[in-house]
Amino acid sequence: VRAHVDDELAHYARATSDIEFCFPSFGWGELWGIANRGTHDLSCHSKASNENLAFDLGNAKVKTMPVVIEPAVGLNRLLLAMLCDAYEVEQVQSADGSKSNPRTVLHLKRDMAPITVAVFPLSGKQDDQLNICHQIHQHVIEWGYSIVDTKG
Repeated sequence: VRAHVDDELAHYARATSDIEFCFPSFGWGELWGIANRGTHDLSCHSKASNENLAFDLGNAKVKTMPVVIEPAVGLNRLLLAMLCDAYEVEQVQSADGSKSNPRTVLHLKRDMAPITVAVFPLSGKQDDQLNICHQIHQHVIEWGYSIVDTKG
């Protein structure tokens, strides 16, 4: 979490903080911004509409203008951060051990993976394979959201 310094604040903001993520390719970037906009928005609306938008807190002598707190989040930034966090290039030894080969892996957290297990038969036309796929699916269904594709 990074609080903005005074020269970074918008003219209407009393305070702003960002939840940031360090992206591997371009460094720190905002995931979620939270701004205390003060009474700026409602004061401007009140002035433009000639309506008093302040309200009584139970004491008829004092009226209060509500303060606006603005959370701003982008799904695309969150998704990019999740993918960057899960992305890894591993080095895997060849079968004979003579060289190391790169393998790209996406280590999604279990709660983030849309499908935990997918079971596919080699051919969708053979009943014995379809039956085995359904049996496997019954064993792994407790691991999370799973599917069986019987098209082959």
